[in-house]
Order: sequence, then structure tokens, then C-alpha cells
Amino acid sequence: MRVFLSLLTAGLIAATASAVSAAEVTAVNTMMRGTVIGPADITVTPQGYENPEAVRQQFVGMQTSRTVYAGHKLTLASIEPPVLVKRNRMVTLSYNMGGLTITTYGRALSEGAQGDIVDIMNVDSKIRVKGIVVGPDKVMVQ
Repeated sequence: MRVFLSLLTAGLIAATASAVSAAEVTAVNTMMRGTVIGPADITVTPQGYENPEAVRQQFVGMQTSRTVYAGHKLTLASIEPPVLVKRNRMVTLSYNMGGLTITTYGRALSEGAQGDIVDIMNVDSKIRVKGIVVGPDKVMVQ
């Protein structure tokens, strides 16, 4: 009886897993680490009831966190938000207070994606400040 229940449970788990399996996303070209994924870089093979376009939108615009070779699968673990501020690049620093906005330039001491907190050195005063990445090479200091 115990063996029968084990086999029945295993069959139910396997059937459930196959019914909810995610769509398969495959790389068309070899993409090096840090490559921003475009619509032509991936193919989506639907499995189950998942919308392939919704799956494609999860991947397009993200960047690879490791090298992915042509024909290999991409997973959510192999992508990350694109880096908008790169280390040692010049960035625009903005500080808002009420109706006043002060803008200057700084050098990024770390890299970050949208919403990340990064270290910046003000090029005029050489003071280090922390700011939030708000766009490509743009940081808001609070």
C-alpha cells in the first residue's frame, strides 16, 4: 500500500510539474556577459498555457549575467537589469530641494542599474557622495 501511494504521489507531482512548466527561452546568438538582450537575440518556445510574448518581454532589455552560447537556454537566473552607470565613467549628479536643482558632474566609483545606490566622486570638490541611479549616466543625490 505504501509503495502504491508513493508511486501515485510521484505521478501526481510529475503531472503537475509538466502542466506548469515554463516556456523555453533559447539564445539565437552567443551573448557575452553584459550583453543587452534584443528581440532578435532569443526564441521562445511555449510550453503549457504561458503567453510567449509575455515571456519574451521579461527577457528583452535585460542583460546577461554570464556568457550564454547560441542554442543554450536562458533562465531568469542568467539575466539581470542593465547597468546604466559604469565604474570610472563621468555621470551627471543632480540634487533637488524644493524648486532648486543643482547639477554637476562626478566620476562613478561603482556601477549600478536603475534604482541602485552608487558611490560618486564630485570632480570639483573631490568629495565622495552616494546617489541613486535614475537613468543612463545620471545619478540623483539626496
